[in-house]
Amino acid sequence: MAQLRALGVEVSDEFTAPLCRGHHRQLHPAGNEVAWWDKLKIDALRVARQFWEQTHPREAGSQADIAAQAE
Repeated sequence: MAQLRALGVEVSDEFTAPLCRGHHRQLHPAGNEVAWWDKLKIDALRVARQFWEQTHPREAGSQADIAAQAE
């Protein structure tokens, strides 16, 4: 689980991985989302991160880039 759950609160788009209708319907009754993704041998957090980075590119010289270069 990437984020804490709360009633009526959606997960940030940063942690969203796209699913087709069939897999979306399979996921809901599965109960354990982490186990469901593992069974399919898909790293959902990696996929979500790739989509997030493609749609939210960092600006050159941002604080995150500067911190990453310092490491």
